[in-house]
Amino acid sequence: MSALSVQPTFPIFTDVDGQPLEDGYIWIGTVNLPAQTNPISVYWDAGLTIPAAQPIRTLGGYPANNGTPARLYVNSDYSILVQNKLGSLVYSAPAATERLSDVVVTGINASEVQYDPAGTGAVATTVQAKLRETVSLKDFGGAPGAGDNTSAMNAAATYLNGVGGGVILLPEVGEWRMNWVCLYDNITVQGVGGGGEYNENCIRPFSISSPAITFGDGTSIVRYCGLDNVHISGVPVAGTGAGGATQAALNASHALRLRGGTVNFTADRVVLYNGVRSLGLEPSSTQPVTGVRFNNGTIRNDLTDSANARCIFEEYVSVSGYCTDNKFTALKLNGPTLGYASESIDCLLEVADSYWDIKPEKGVYLDGTSGVVCYNLQLDPGTTDVVVITWSDATTDPSRYVRGILRHGGQRFRNSGGTLPLPAEADSFSYKHRLHTPYLSSTVYFSQLDDPYNETVFFDRAGSTAGSPLRIDGANFDVAKDLRIYGGNASAAGYISSNSAGGGLYFEAIGTDQSIRFVPSGAGYNIMAGTGTRPSGDNTQPIGTSGFRWSVVYAGTGTINTSDGREKQDIAQLDAAEKRAAVALKGLVKKFRFKDAVAQKGDDARIHVGVIAQEVIAAFQTENLDPMRYGIVCYDEWDATDERPAGNRYGVRYEELLAFIIAAL
Repeated sequence: MSALSVQPTFPIFTDVDGQPLEDGYIWIGTVNLPAQTNPISVYWDAGLTIPAAQPIRTLGGYPANNGTPARLYVNSDYSILVQNKLGSLVYSAPAATERLSDVVVTGINASEVQYDPAGTGAVATTVQAKLRETVSLKDFGGAPGAGDNTSAMNAAATYLNGVGGGVILLPEVGEWRMNWVCLYDNITVQGVGGGGEYNENCIRPFSISSPAITFGDGTSIVRYCGLDNVHISGVPVAGTGAGGATQAALNASHALRLRGGTVNFTADRVVLYNGVRSLGLEPSSTQPVTGVRFNNGTIRNDLTDSANARCIFEEYVSVSGYCTDNKFTALKLNGPTLGYASESIDCLLEVADSYWDIKPEKGVYLDGTSGVVCYNLQLDPGTTDVVVITWSDATTDPSRYVRGILRHGGQRFRNSGGTLPLPAEADSFSYKHRLHTPYLSSTVYFSQLDDPYNETVFFDRAGSTAGSPLRIDGANFDVAKDLRIYGGNASAAGYISSNSAGGGLYFEAIGTDQSIRFVPSGAGYNIMAGTGTRPSGDNTQPIGTSGFRWSVVYAGTGTINTSDGREKQDIAQLDAAEKRAAVALKGLVKKFRFKDAVAQKGDDARIHVGVIAQEVIAAFQTENLDPMRYGIVCYDEWDATDERPAGNRYGVRYEELLAFIIAAL
């Protein structure tokens, strides 16, 4: 058999860390048998005349013959085992036929080479399986440069869709040109950042006719896709000095476009540059754009010649084509010269912990029923007392459209009716809540002004020290759990009032057996003002219950009990048995102390005078009278609650008891 040249799987033998194998060991053995224990003859020359002793050591990744890199030769198929200098397995193959006269005949397939991950409990696999854990665009013929990578992106996405989704890796910095539309779920494009700032070594459109990357087509849903650590430009030509850096005509419509059907999309560490609209969130008439999360990124638009330029554009199209629940966090933004940093049409712009470098009067543009929800957003036009938020309507109250904390530094709000200053930063919470659900229901505002549509819930921070710090006024206001009112002054912590003529406040517990509680704090009181306090119906409700009694009643006069003869019947004098019982009761008056008072006050507990209910009952029964037929003795029971166990108690109505005794005198 002709001599075979023994070659490693790759150009050189490598260690487990990918570096050239230094001072390693190579065993060549009988095919399909362990090489270390079944060695065969190995030679340093193709003539098979210079034997190589095993194990063969390596130098810089090559077999070493007396300190010199060399090749190995055998005259048959063989098995191979390679270890590093620590004795760890690098790889092995049970059968190989590597090279014949330096011409490849067959190579070791990656599926036949074992890969042993480091770490306790790690599971061995093959080199092929390990490499296929990552899908590189280069696997499908993609490459940075002047070529079009659209077909390679489609092929990679199609493969990943067949295995349930995954990541398309752009493995190096470079010019990746494409006009790719993603129509599959669970596809993420991952890069290694960009080279230079914004328009250097990034993803860019191959043709100016469409964006470099688009998710969705407006007809079907594309879920759980995303971008990670990529730079995308809307300019086909690279370089910060290229004409496309400032001229709209040399830009694609977008750098990144999210069309109708894009749902739960995530972008992390993403830089977008130019395009007429750097980022478009654009539903169709039948499909929404919703659940977008844009985190820790940058959007920059340097166009100077187009009023249509936008860093962010979002719009509501229809009931089905809504644009909602899309959030931008830690976003650095640089706005265009003539266009706006962002435009929202009938939808909310939601931004947190972000800094926007904008041009004066070209910040946030709100159209229709739009609004901005922000937390720690700074709109910086480079100067003060200029417009940073523009709204298309004539309503003058910015609290209708701005909610949260806006670090504006003394800027202004403008609508078609004029401009007005935004409150100072310390008063940023004067932007009241606005419930904005245009695609689900009518809009309800929390506002400082009267609502011409009569849908306002009125939150008013009154300027007068005698006024209330908080007022709820107008239409219904539903609270799912707690309504808490803070602030106030020495007179009141909060104030709930009704100022409509003939109106009033109505507190009602909705549900079955629900209570309304007024619970002051500490030594505070429940204070009732007005002409009096009364029940909702005549003679229908008690004060307290048998299980929850008032401890003391302080009154300027005694209680008034009904004694009108027109409301009584069965009127008669006491009979002989009743008078004998009354005489007996007179002798039952005793002094005593209450047990709970003794437990609380000890010897200081006061002495009371009265009767014992059980003795009163016995006195009636002695005369064969039913004590419970008279309104003198009371007996009550109550069920267990979260606040106290079940129990019962006797009581006496002393005004009737004394009248009963007096009748026998």
